[in-house]
Formats: sequence, C-alpha cells, structure tokens
Amino acid sequence: MPVVSHNKGALCERDARSGNEALQTPEGLSIVKSRFIDSGWRLTIPKAIRDHLGWGPGTPICVSWDGIHIIIKNPKSCPYCTDVVRMGSLGKVVLPPRVRVEANLYRGQIMTLRIEGDTVLVRSGDSQVRCKACGSEMDVRDELPNVHLCRRCREALQKAAVKAVTWR
Repeated sequence: MPVVSHNKGALCERDARSGNEALQTPEGLSIVKSRFIDSGWRLTIPKAIRDHLGWGPGTPICVSWDGIHIIIKNPKSCPYCTDVVRMGSLGKVVLPPRVRVEANLYRGQIMTLRIEGDTVLVRSGDSQVRCKACGSEMDVRDELPNVHLCRRCREALQKAAVKAVTWR
C-alpha cells in the first residue's frame, strides 16, 4: 500500500480507499503506512519513511511510549531515552520489552505509522477485529453473529465441545 504523494494537500488514491489519513511533510510528501508486529517483536519501518528521515541499517533508534503512540526517533533528539535499538538491514526495529508491556502490544498486531517532524508515530490500527476470548487479532473469524474467535480459541472451544459430548 504505497502512500507517497507529491501533490500538496491531496490524499493518495490508495489512502482514500483504505481510510488512512495522509500526513503532509514539509516537502509535500504524505506518508502513512500500516505494518504488523512480527513473531520476533519487530516492526518494519517502510522504505519511504526511512529514506525521508535518512535512516539506514545500523542507525540507532530510540523507542518510547507516551501513553497514546509509540515514538520512534533518532536518539540525537532524545538525550534521556533508555531504550535505544539499532535498525536492521531491512528497516526492522525490535520493540523493547518495556515498551511492549506499557503499550499492551502483542505479536501480529497491526500498527499505523506516520511521520511527524523527525519522529515516527506508531499507533494500533483502529479497524482490527479481536478475538472475544483472548484479544488476539490473528486469524479471527466471525463464528456466531458478533462473536469473533481466533484459530486457537476456536480449536479450544471445539475440543471442549467434543469432550463434553463424549464425557457422558
């Protein structure tokens, strides 16, 4: 979902369709991307954002939580940050344990990234459907009207149902 637009004040065609709001940088670029947290607690910073900020492999990155956003920036502008990580070769940043706990994150969670000045603001995606039993967003299906369950909870429910039927 490329979201780079060179038209000032205009939304990209794909932004408008996906419902993402575009953020205008001073150069007239609008960059809003969605990514997910992988199994290694890594979040990929898209190439358009890395190029705009001048970040490359090995760049030290400060990751913090302000109660609403995960803030990712270069530690030069954040002298008090304790959670500094290095950017991987493909733009992956490992989210520190303190930030994961404070932000109540989980693997597979979809995050929306946008640029504000020299920082990347990361927020949980709003259009996600969560499992009613465990809160997961991975492999969720609508089993009953308005009852969404992930694969693990569906399997656990099926095992419990089989056990209840065969127990008699």
